[in-house]
Amino acid sequence: MNDKNNMESGLGVGVHYAFFFSNNWSLGSGVEYQYYEGTAKIDALQDFSKAIDIEGENFDFRYSAVNYNEQQYASYLNIPLIVQYETSGNIRLFLAAGAKIGFNIKAAYEVEASSLVTSGYYSQYDAELKNPLFAGFGNFGKYETSRSSLNLSTSYIASGESGVKFLLEGEQSLYMGLFLDYGLNDISKNEGKDVIAYDNQNPTSFIGSSLLESKNKITSKDYISDVKTMSFGLKLRYAFGL
Repeated sequence: MNDKNNMESGLGVGVHYAFFFSNNWSLGSGVEYQYYEGTAKIDALQDFSKAIDIEGENFDFRYSAVNYNEQQYASYLNIPLIVQYETSGNIRLFLAAGAKIGFNIKAAYEVEASSLVTSGYYSQYDAELKNPLFAGFGNFGKYETSRSSLNLSTSYIASGESGVKFLLEGEQSLYMGLFLDYGLNDISKNEGKDVIAYDNQNPTSFIGSSLLESKNKITSKDYISDVKTMSFGLKLRYAFGL
């Protein structure tokens, strides 16, 4: 199983208030909206889940998917507490550091795979059924799920920023800098679900779960562990009254 996890581009906006202790030191807080995207890919996914067929028989629902690709989306509301030091003059260097707490306000995922093959193994008969399709066994071709909600935890974040502050007329200023927000805790709520589960009421429509909340039953390991938020890049800030 060759798996890859990637972070993609996101977006962040916010409103801050800073209290200056002196011309050089300030303490700031506010509200920020941060949007994240990520992907998880597994070239060849193989697993099984425990199931019961329509006749009440227990069996192992086996499945294999090729080019399994999960796209994840998350929106967080961050509350920062930041200490900033800046030099003097009309053009100032600044350094800011602190912490943020991020509350998940919405998260979702969707999945696609180039092919999905399933079967049912009945240990009581030592028999594996690879068909018929109407019973949920066989080659189902391309596999897709609709966008579904994802449950993520609060994120605790270490934050740092450094750059240049330009003093403008009328007690206005413009900040340009680089920032890094690094999550300190695992935000996934892994409940040991099955990535694909059998539905005996509708055998050809499977029940999907995110890799972030699922465990591989063959290896007894989480598909993805230690999921953290992270954002970095260029930040522009406009300030007035300072």
